[in-house]
Amino acid sequence: MRSVLRKGNITHLCNKIKCANYMQWYEGSRRRISSATGSIGKRSPPSSRLFSSFETKIPGSSVEQVIDGIALTVYDNTNIFKEETSSTPIVLIHGCYGSKNNFRVFSKSLKSNKIVTLDLRNHGNSKHTDSMKYEEMESDVKKVLDELHIRKCCLVGFSLGGKVSMYCALKNQSLFSHLVVMDILPFDYNEKKYHVKLPYNISHMTKILFNIKTKLRPRSKAQFVAHLRAQVPDISSSFEQFICSSLREEKAKVGKAAGVVDKPIGGTDFVGAADAIGCSEDPPAEQQNLVWKINVDTIFKELPHILSFPLDHQQYKYHNPCSFIIGTKSDLVYTMPQYESIIQNYFPSSEKFILPDATHTVYIDNAKECADIVNRTLRL
Repeated sequence: MRSVLRKGNITHLCNKIKCANYMQWYEGSRRRISSATGSIGKRSPPSSRLFSSFETKIPGSSVEQVIDGIALTVYDNTNIFKEETSSTPIVLIHGCYGSKNNFRVFSKSLKSNKIVTLDLRNHGNSKHTDSMKYEEMESDVKKVLDELHIRKCCLVGFSLGGKVSMYCALKNQSLFSHLVVMDILPFDYNEKKYHVKLPYNISHMTKILFNIKTKLRPRSKAQFVAHLRAQVPDISSSFEQFICSSLREEKAKVGKAAGVVDKPIGGTDFVGAADAIGCSEDPPAEQQNLVWKINVDTIFKELPHILSFPLDHQQYKYHNPCSFIIGTKSDLVYTMPQYESIIQNYFPSSEKFILPDATHTVYIDNAKECADIVNRTLRL
């Protein structure tokens, strides 16, 4: 006898097919998760997965690492400079809103067998924290160097990274045997009488970014750029690209079933999972979100401290080899009437290198000259 498919049977069959399709998708999702955690159904605590020390070799002469939540890359330029290569490590620290990737090209011109570029906390791939004090960033840097067994190095910092570098060097002269500071002063930039134009006015720019993130909430880089141009009409395309390098577009699951992947139902009880979500549910849809690698919320909150320089020059002075690189088209150093005395108060034996026509980003505008200055300082 032939089987007769009634309407109810057809509906039941369709639901079973949907359920099978969903469970196939669900199992695939769980396996993708397991690739990061080591076993199906088990998830490591976020702290051990995100902030523990690990390293991944990259083709060539560089290594990626994370040490106590601080992401870094270590380069070896021995193959480039041969016998000219110094054994003194160089540590590069980026500016506000930046990342270690900003030095990817510049680092290739430095004559050292160990060049470390790191992401400051609340930047790049490093940990996001609720505070961002100079003493905390100093501690981050020292932990990285200790883990890498570096006992002496040349510290090179740009902008905010320059202030962090000065703070570190003034408090740890034996560890930081050489210092190069790019276009920033050991100075309290909270003082209103010194006006810094956008986009390098950190106070104004951070408020703009904070407003875009928390109120306008763009879901793509294109939306972000549109909001940025609306608030800063003359913003340069290079600065747009610079900020966008710290943004990431990603697809997020939306819908009832999405929560199953984030919080898997215990064990391998697929029947229980299916009952919990309902077999009639389709796999969740995707929605685009914009992920901020820069923690604008904390930077905004910590602005008064970041703009300041919390060390007294009467108590702290640095006497090791030290160079300041200054761009004539930047208003963060060169246009300050007393910039030489400000530097001299903390760094009495420092040399100052003035780069004509260079803007704030001296290591980009005059890359060769800046690299030569770093290499020269390293030989002192």
